[in-house]
Amino acid sequence: IGVFARVINATVRARVLRQRVTFFVAQPGLDDLAYLAELIGAGRLHAEIDRTYPLSEGREALRYVGTGRARAKVVITA
Repeated sequence: IGVFARVINATVRARVLRQRVTFFVAQPGLDDLAYLAELIGAGRLHAEIDRTYPLSEGREALRYVGTGRARAKVVITA
């Protein structure tokens, strides 16, 4: 539902505020993934992690993400 809400919101904003809206869907290939792996290996790219939860607290992790307060990735570990 979230994706559709964003599309509808963008469409309405484009008409009401006369903003130009362009949709883009990335189609990564092996070359792109190899480049990302190279950046990660060189230490030039890393994931930002907001919080980490054990699997037993998965419900709490989802609740936290649902609040909209997460500023980076929320990780659930096994």
